[in-house]
Order: sequence, then C-alpha cells, then structure tokens
Amino acid sequence: MGQTFVQLLPFLIAGAFLPTWTSYVIILLGTDRPFGNAGGYVAGNATWRLMLGVVAIFIASVAAPTARNSKIVMPIWLALTLAAVLLGIGIYLIRKKPKSEVQEVPKWLQELKRLPPWASFGYGMWSCMLPGAQWIYFLGGCAVIATSGLNDVEQFTMLLVFIAGLEIMLVTPIVIYARRRERAKATFDRLDMWLGQHASTFFGVILSGIGLLFVLIALNGGKAG
Repeated sequence: MGQTFVQLLPFLIAGAFLPTWTSYVIILLGTDRPFGNAGGYVAGNATWRLMLGVVAIFIASVAAPTARNSKIVMPIWLALTLAAVLLGIGIYLIRKKPKSEVQEVPKWLQELKRLPPWASFGYGMWSCMLPGAQWIYFLGGCAVIATSGLNDVEQFTMLLVFIAGLEIMLVTPIVIYARRRERAKATFDRLDMWLGQHASTFFGVILSGIGLLFVLIALNGGKAG
C-alpha cells in the first residue's frame, strides 16, 4: 500500500489545490448555518468522488495503465497526450494575469444563505460533477489504485485515503473557523486575496510538473514505478 500511495502523490498534490471550491467553502461559512452549509458542501464533494471512484475502480475497472512487476505501464501515445494537455494548461495558467482584488461574491451564491444544508450538499456534488481538470487527476489516481494489485478492501481503503487527501484544502477553512471564529474573517480575507493573486500560477506549476513526469514516462517506454 505504501508504494501505491507514493504513486498517488502527484495526483493528490494536483487535486488537493482547489482555490475556487475553497472560496465557496469560505463564503458558506459566512451564512446563517456556517457548519451545516460548509460541511454539506464538502460532504457533497466527497460523496461524488466516492461514487465515481467506486464505479471507476470496481465496476469500470479503469486500466489505461496496467501493473507489471510493480510498475505502471501505459502506451507511449497516452503518456505524450497527457503530457501535452497538462503542459499546455500549466503554461497557460502560469502566464495568466493574476487578479489584484478579492473576487466579488456572485449573487446566486449569496442566495445559499437562505437555503438548508442539503442544498449545499447538492451543490457540492454538482460542482464536482462538472467537467474539468479534476476529472483527469482523480481518474488518474483511480487508475493507479485499480492496477495496484491490492485486494478489494485495500483498494477501497486507498480510495478513502485519496479522497480524504483531496478534501484537505476544503476542510481547512472549517477548522480555522471552529478554532478562531473571532479572527476567521480576517484570515479568510487574506487567504482569498492570496488565492486570487497566486492560484493560477501555483496550479499551473503543479500541472506542468505532472506534465513533465509524463514526458519522462514516455521517454522510458511508458513505464513508471
């Protein structure tokens, strides 16, 4: 399981950086039901990932990479395609002009103040279901688990660990709010400012790094491990 976790790390590092969703959690902490709404959003996010992970690993048997002699092996064309996509997105994000101000809260999101926690749960699932880069690294992580050679219980445990790691950035504002409620707003304002100014660059560096990893995999005949 330790080797599988190491192979999951690139997908975990990329997937855990969620500036937009983190901002939504911060906004929900400012509603009339801070823990219910923010916690519901995170729970919805994690629930969708769990459902998708179970389907990918145990039903669809994701197997783009295959396990051979404790290594991950994938077609060279697939490695190069992933490298091109990730490097392209990464370079675009690095060169993207950073925001200088905290993003204004959309009016539709402010309406969540009057909705019950179950609505936040549903929105958390819906936002995670939308097509985006999160599908790439989440399904990539599922492929690592599916081809790890572990038994079903161990694979399910690794899936839970993977999802828990991906939710860290979303849970962090809730923990800060619970421990420092009086000073939470000032902390969140600084966090929102930092995310607005640096999120694209930081995420671009992560994606570019993973893209370079797939270049090395392609040069190594599609083998990694």
